[in-house]
Amino acid sequence: MTFLALLFSLYVLSTAKKVGVDDYVTIAAAEPASGPIYTLTNFTTDKGAKGRFAVVHKPIGNFHIYYPEEAAGKCGGLEFTSRQSLVHSCDFATNGGPFSFHDPTCLGNIVSDGKIIQTGGGGEVIGLTHTKKWILGSVTSRTVPKLDFVQLTSGFNWLTRKGVVMPATGGEIAPRTFAGINKKGELLLFVVDGHEVAPAVGLTLKETAEIALHHGCDYAINLDGGGSSVACSHGKLLSDPTCHDTPSVCERKVTTVTCVTH
Repeated sequence: MTFLALLFSLYVLSTAKKVGVDDYVTIAAAEPASGPIYTLTNFTTDKGAKGRFAVVHKPIGNFHIYYPEEAAGKCGGLEFTSRQSLVHSCDFATNGGPFSFHDPTCLGNIVSDGKIIQTGGGGEVIGLTHTKKWILGSVTSRTVPKLDFVQLTSGFNWLTRKGVVMPATGGEIAPRTFAGINKKGELLLFVVDGHEVAPAVGLTLKETAEIALHHGCDYAINLDGGGSSVACSHGKLLSDPTCHDTPSVCERKVTTVTCVTH
C-alpha cells in the first residue's frame, strides 16, 4: 500500500463511527443571470506561501470532475492534472481527491458529468446534483445514486462547517488543495504552493481552514495536498507543484481533477 492510500485508509479508520452513516449538508448552487463564469485571484499567505483561488460564480454546467479513463469508462491509472486540463478544455483545474500509486489507483466516490464511475471509501465529499444543490460531508455508497449527482469527488476532512474552523492547532505544514462553498452558493477552489522538506512551506490544516473561512466559505473540504497540489489551465501550470515534496518544481500524476469550463 502506498503512503497516500495508507493515509486515506487511516483517515477512514479514524472516522469509523461515521462510516456507513450519511452526514452531509445541502446548499443551493449559485445561478446568477449575468456576470463572469469565474474569477481568479492570486495571493500570498502571511508566511510567504503563494496561492491562487477561483471563485466559480456559475458552477452549473461549468464545474466538472474528471479522471484518467480506462476501458468501459472506468477510472484507472494516473495522469497529470495539466494533461487532463488540456484534454477537457479546463480554464481552471486543480488536482482532486485521494488516490494510490498502484492498482486500484482510484479511491473514494467519483461521479463525472452525471455518470457514476465508482462508489466507496470514507472521507468527506463535495458534489453537485442535477437538482442544482451542493452536497458536502459523508455520503455512503448506497446513498450516492439516490442523490442524483452530476459531479462528485471524495476528499479528506472538513475544514470549515457552519462557519466554524474544524482542525485543531498545529500539524504538518504542506502545500494544500481545498474547496468550499460561500453563502451565495458559489464554489471556491484553492491551491497553495509549498513543500514538505524542512524548512517546510505551505499551510497547516488549521491555517488552511482559516483561509477558506476568510474568503467566505462556511463549508469547506480538504482535498489531496502535498506533492499532488497543482493548479492548471489548458495544459499550462498556474502554480509551482513539488511532486517530490522538495523545493524543486515538478508535477505529480493523480486521478481525479476539478475542472472549470465555459
